[in-house]
Amino acid sequence: MATVKDLSGNGGGRTGFGKESELDQYIIKATNWQPAAGGTSADLGGGLVKAWTQYTGVTTTAIQASLNISGVSDDGTGITTVSINSDMANDDYAIGSNSNGGHHFLSAIAAGSFTLKTANWSHSLTDYDLIGCLVAGDLA
Repeated sequence: MATVKDLSGNGGGRTGFGKESELDQYIIKATNWQPAAGGTSADLGGGLVKAWTQYTGVTTTAIQASLNISGVSDDGTGITTVSINSDMANDDYAIGSNSNGGHHFLSAIAAGSFTLKTANWSHSLTDYDLIGCLVAGDLA
């Protein structure tokens, strides 16, 4: 069942929206979801990002912003271990990453952490000042 909460202060929830900008005034909460006839059901929680971080790897490796990440550790030039606060169910989860240069790859993955390496275009491990990671999968 879905409910719509009116945050506008004008009273009462409603099922339709007028102008597109009015959508910002509502919170929609659903305990279950199923698409229209002919579709298949989906688990909304299963498709959400369970953890993310943006950190710097230059000078002092440090988190700039995060969700469900307890810390990052500098394991050497271009090598960072990211610790997940509430562990994943196992090591079968997906990680997306980006940086402001070069390329990056996973070198280890466990339920509670993963190690990311960053390298320049010559394949030498390098620290970058902007690195981001997203984690999707099942929490423990």
